[in-house]
This record gives sequence, C-alpha cells and structure tokens, in this order.
Amino acid sequence: MVLAASYPDFFFQGVMVPDSISPDSSKVDLIYPFQDYTGNPYLDQQSQSPLFLNPPANIQREITYNPETNTYEFVSKIGDFAYRAPTVMDFDEYQDYELQHDVNNYWKERAQTAGTAEGSRLIPKIYVGGEAFDRIFGSNTIDIRPQGSAEVSFGVLSTKRDDPSLNVRQRRTTNFDFNMKIQMNVIAKIGD
Repeated sequence: MVLAASYPDFFFQGVMVPDSISPDSSKVDLIYPFQDYTGNPYLDQQSQSPLFLNPPANIQREITYNPETNTYEFVSKIGDFAYRAPTVMDFDEYQDYELQHDVNNYWKERAQTAGTAEGSRLIPKIYVGGEAFDRIFGSNTIDIRPQGSAEVSFGVLSTKRDDPSLNVRQRRTTNFDFNMKIQMNVIAKIGD
C-alpha cells in the first residue's frame, strides 16, 4: 500500500491508495472453452478442432539445439522478441516428437493424394491384347468411369393407440421406413 501523503494533498486528502489493481471480476465462462498455445508441441497438437484458429503468421517457432545440455528448445517469437518461456526437450523426447510429427504428416499426405492416383479408380482401365483391336479403335484400352450418387434414408414409424378394446401388444405398432435413391451415369471410352 502506498500512503497518499506521498502525493500532493489536493489529490487524495489522506486516502489509502492500493499499489496494485484489483483482480478482474468480469470473468466469463465460455460455452466452448479453449486452451492457449503453450509452446509445448505435445500439448499444442491435441487441440485440432476447427473452432481453434492457428497461430497468426507473425508468430514464429524456432527449434534450437543446445549442445551443452543436450536438449532442444522450442522458442515462440514475434519478430526478435520471445514472448513466452521456451519449452525444453531432451534428445529422446525430441526423437519421439519428430517420429510422431513425421507419421502424422505421412498420413495427412496419403489422405490428400487418395483418389488421385491411377490405381485407386473404381474400375481400372482394361487393356485388350491384339493388333486388330488397336487398329480398329486406335488404342487397346477401354476406360469405364461411373459417376453418380446414392441416397439412403432409414427411419422408424411408431404409433401408439390408447384403445382399451385392443390387446396391449396391438396398441403399439412399429414399422421400419427405408428409402433409397440412386442416380448413376456410366461413361465409357474405347481407344483414343
């Protein structure tokens, strides 16, 4: 506490002034609480929800090796200013982190390229041997490409009648509702 007498008398006239501010009393509990980025790569990878935004582009993460302590330091910087304490990992922890990071990147890359390779088609190209087929159609391949959509809906229809003249088992009836809608096109190409 700072005594008001150290200030001019016309400001406070003997009132005690606290030397720090009071805690914030306007705390709000969020519906979807989120954790701030800690700088620890293990903890920061766990919150991958689309509700949580990525850190801004001006925040840079640097990994430096300290040969004296045989540790790796993760430093988060804005420009040249390190705005939070670095996270330190020993060599074994860093190897585990790198392995997990590389495996995650591998599966993300595989998921992005799935469906674009020639071998992942629903019906592969058919090759027909013989020169006669090649001379007639210009090539010995048959390319079949199905396109379309399928819509399936399942449902349950349940009715209950409060009729005392009916048996208890007959008062309630349950039926399954199944609807299917398929739209499909097939494009085939023989030769060139």
